[in-house]
Amino acid sequence: MWYVDSDASNHMTSHKEWFVFLEKQMQPGVVATGDDSPHPIANVREIPLSDVRQEEKLMNVLHVPTITKNLVSVGHIVDQGMEVRLTHLGCFIEGEGCVIAQGHWGGRMFILDSTDGGTAMFVK
Repeated sequence: MWYVDSDASNHMTSHKEWFVFLEKQMQPGVVATGDDSPHPIANVREIPLSDVRQEEKLMNVLHVPTITKNLVSVGHIVDQGMEVRLTHLGCFIEGEGCVIAQGHWGGRMFILDSTDGGTAMFVK
C-alpha cells in the first residue's frame, strides 16, 4: 500500500523485493517519521509504478527497511513528467495520455490500488 503525499521529499518503502536493482547509499541517511523516530536509509533506486507498463518507474525511491507505510511524493511524480489527479472519484497517475496507476478515496488519504494483493500506496 502506498501513501501519496504532496509534501513528501522522497518516495520510500520497506519492500526490498519491489526494486529492480538496488544501489547502496553513498552517504548514510535517515528518515524521521511523524513520531520523530529515525529510520536508516539502506538503498536508493527505482521501482516500476505498474505491472502493466514496466517502463514507468518511480525514480529515487528510498529503501527504508524499518518503516511500516509506503510513501509516494506527488512532487517527484510531477517532476518525472507524469500528472497526478486527485478527485472525489479517486487518484489517477497519468503519463503519455494514459492512466498508469489509480486508486480510491480512503478516509483522508488516497490508496493506490495494488496488483500484488497485499501492499498499497497511499496518497495524502
